[in-house]
Amino acid sequence: MSNYRFRSQSQTVNTALSIRSFPGSDIRFYVSPGSEKEAKIIKIAKTFNGPGMLISHDPEQSRYLAELLDDSNVKCSVFTVDSILEDNQRSLENLFKSRVKLFITDESSCRELPVEMQFRFIIHEFIPDSLDSMIRILTKYLIQPITAYHFLLYDEQDMYIKRKILAEETAGTDTDLTKKLEALKYVYDYCFRAGCRIKYLKSYFFGKGKYPECGNCDLCKKKLSRASGRGDDKEKIKTILVCITETREKFGKNTICDILRGTFSVTVRSYMLYRAKTFALMRDVRRKNIREILEKLCADKILRQTRGIYPTISISPSGRKMFDLSGVKTLELPKKLKIAPGDEIDLELIDQIRDLRRAKARELDLPAFMVFRDRVLKEIVQNVPQTREDLIGINGFGEKSWNICGRALLKLLATIESRTK
Repeated sequence: MSNYRFRSQSQTVNTALSIRSFPGSDIRFYVSPGSEKEAKIIKIAKTFNGPGMLISHDPEQSRYLAELLDDSNVKCSVFTVDSILEDNQRSLENLFKSRVKLFITDESSCRELPVEMQFRFIIHEFIPDSLDSMIRILTKYLIQPITAYHFLLYDEQDMYIKRKILAEETAGTDTDLTKKLEALKYVYDYCFRAGCRIKYLKSYFFGKGKYPECGNCDLCKKKLSRASGRGDDKEKIKTILVCITETREKFGKNTICDILRGTFSVTVRSYMLYRAKTFALMRDVRRKNIREILEKLCADKILRQTRGIYPTISISPSGRKMFDLSGVKTLELPKKLKIAPGDEIDLELIDQIRDLRRAKARELDLPAFMVFRDRVLKEIVQNVPQTREDLIGINGFGEKSWNICGRALLKLLATIESRTK
C-alpha cells in the first residue's frame, strides 16, 4: 500500500515518528466486532490494570457510559468540553491521584487533555476518524515501555453513522469529504483485515515492504489457536518449537517427530539427537497428530520449510514472538556418524569415546578427526577391542592414534566390557 497520498509532508513525518516511537511488541492491538459493547467495556475495565481511557463518539455517550460503569462498581470520571471547568478539573485530579480505574472522554474532548496523562490501556468505543488520529492518541497517552493494550470496538452500524457524522461536519465548509471518507476506509480495512495489524499499520505509513508479523495482536494470536485446534495444544506447540530450536533448525518434519516421540531412528542416532531435552516428551502423542500440528504451523507461517530433496523447517519471526525461546540451549551437533538401520550401536559408549577423543585432541591442539575418524569410532563400538593388537588392527587406527589415546581407550573399553558381563 502506498503512502497516504493526500496527507501533507509534515503530517506524514509526524505520524511516521509517532508509529516508530513505540515498539510493536509492547502494544497489543485488539479489534472486537459485533454488538454488546457495554458488556465488553465492563469486562475489559475489570480485567486489566488501570488506569485506562475510554474514548466515545460524543459527550452524551461518555456520560451514559460513566453511569453504566458506576453501576458495575467500576470507578470512573468523565472529561468533556461541554462540562463546566470545575467538573473537568475534578476528573483530572481523581485520575492523577489514582482514584479512578477508567477515564472517559470523547474524540473532540481528547484533544484538550494534558500531555502528561498516561494510561495502561485505551478503548475506542467508536470507530476513529483515521488511523493517523488513532496512532497519535496511542503514542501520546499509552505508558511506555511496559506492555499496553488498545481495544477497538465496533459494530455494523458504526461505519454508516460515522459517514453521516462526517457529512454533517463538512457541510458548508472547505473540508474535502472525499478525503475524510478515504481515511475512514483505511480504518475499515484495518478492522477487517486477515493478517497482522502492526504489519498493516507499517504498510500504511511507510509503504509496501517485507515487515515481520508482530505476534502480539489479536490476529497473530488467532493463528496460534488455529494451529493448535484446542487450547491445551499450546503446550504441544511450545514443545515442538523448543525441539526445533534445540536442534538448530537443521532437520525436517520426520526427524522432529522422531525426537519428540523418542524414536531412535538412523538420523537421531547419527547426530545423537537423543540428548535433546525434548526427546520423548511427546511419546504418548500419535505421530500423525504431531505431523498435523507441524503442517498447520507451516500453513500459518509460524514455521518455514525450505525447498529441495531434504527440506528442513525453521521458526519464522512471528513464531518466535509467540513463545519466549531465548533461554533454549542448542545442541552441539557432531559430524554425522553413518549408522545403518540394522546396526546395534551402544549410544552411551559412543558419547564416552567421543568425549575422550575430544579431550585428547584439545590437549594437542588438534581437530578431533586427526585422532581417529568417525568410521573408526563406529568399528570400535561394534567390536569393543580389548588388546593393543585388536585396536591397531582396526583400519584407520594406527601407531599415531595409539600414542595419543590408545591406553585410555582400552581402559574405557575394559570398564564397558566388565559392566556387560
